[in-house]
Amino acid sequence: MAIEIVSAEEAWGGFVKSREYRRWPTREKPDRLYPVARPEPNASFRIDQDAKVFCVGSCFVREIEQAIKELGFDVLSIVRDLPESLRRKTADAGMFNKYTPPSILNEINWAMNSPDFYAHDRVLVENSSGLFEDYQLAGDDYADNYQDACNFRNAFNRAFAGIKFANLIVLTLGLVEAWFDKQTCLYLNKAPSRNLIKKYPGRFELRVLDYDEIVENLEEIYRLLQEKLHPDFKMLVTVSPVPLKATFRRQDVLSSNMYSKSVLRAAVEQFIQGKPRVDYFPSYEFVALSDPDSVWNEKDFRHVNRQTVDRIMSSVLSKYSTLPGANLLESFAKIKSLYAEGFFAEAESLAQELVNLPNVLPSMILRAAMIKRRLKKKAEAILLYERYLHLCPTDEKTKQIYLSLKGTKKH
Repeated sequence: MAIEIVSAEEAWGGFVKSREYRRWPTREKPDRLYPVARPEPNASFRIDQDAKVFCVGSCFVREIEQAIKELGFDVLSIVRDLPESLRRKTADAGMFNKYTPPSILNEINWAMNSPDFYAHDRVLVENSSGLFEDYQLAGDDYADNYQDACNFRNAFNRAFAGIKFANLIVLTLGLVEAWFDKQTCLYLNKAPSRNLIKKYPGRFELRVLDYDEIVENLEEIYRLLQEKLHPDFKMLVTVSPVPLKATFRRQDVLSSNMYSKSVLRAAVEQFIQGKPRVDYFPSYEFVALSDPDSVWNEKDFRHVNRQTVDRIMSSVLSKYSTLPGANLLESFAKIKSLYAEGFFAEAESLAQELVNLPNVLPSMILRAAMIKRRLKKKAEAILLYERYLHLCPTDEKTKQIYLSLKGTKKH
């Protein structure tokens, strides 16, 4: 069945009107594809300055939420005060990573229902050492005694329940190799360890999700959000460009990853059809179609570098945001990229133009101050820090840098 039906008149009319984006780039005009691809987001709604954002999904969404926070949005999913434990190997932010559609659905289901809907005994699994692991979160990266594991889970549930106060959900889908617990009938977020499989033979199995199941999960997530959030909530959905680290399937990881990303991308295209205020944004295409040397972290071919994340989010938010200065975001991303690569003089030249504009964002002023500081232009840096702190007086970290630069100790 067709996911979209367009009249011939409308199809040709739209093609003529936006031909630049509807034709594949050529060798003569490669700039939209090489070295860094720039797919055009198709924005059907606007994001207000006072939006409360909750980001859900794989590790890539942690990069997205930091980029959004830097632009001044209230990001409810950033939590840094979960209970500490010497046994925990994963930082607070990493505990929020949700990799598969059914594990995202589990968490949203628990958050949207009464606290007694969640049960520790269905989630915490005792390992061979008598400690308890939560495979809806970090699995064997965090094993603790039962009471501390319960306390951590209760705190996490309270933090994740912040999604109920959001009016913009950013959802990032990661992979489709999903592990299933036959005893509890729950999909897991992480693969059970070999020791756990040995302790509970026959309890767990790997399920490779298909298109229909992914769409079904997305529809159920949407239904829960519709039930509990403000009627005018908005949703941005994407597919993480971060590939599989390894595959459990009996085939090459390159083939497994291609299936994973392809079926997720196809399912999202079906899911967004006919839904007001629900859009796809092309972070996967940004990375997958770009020159690998331009987008991946220097250490591997799996993690997207921060400059590329900034480019993606500046491109997206320049189309969606009502922030004063939203039209400057792509230039700002270029400045941050130059700064990260050590081209401070070039970054200074571009930043100077931005900070003199009336609709400049505080984060742009801060970046200009950082550039001046790098270039050892102390007096100019101090003036920019003062201007930024006038707009953002609660930024204690920047205040300390400013006072140190000025040679003033805080009493």
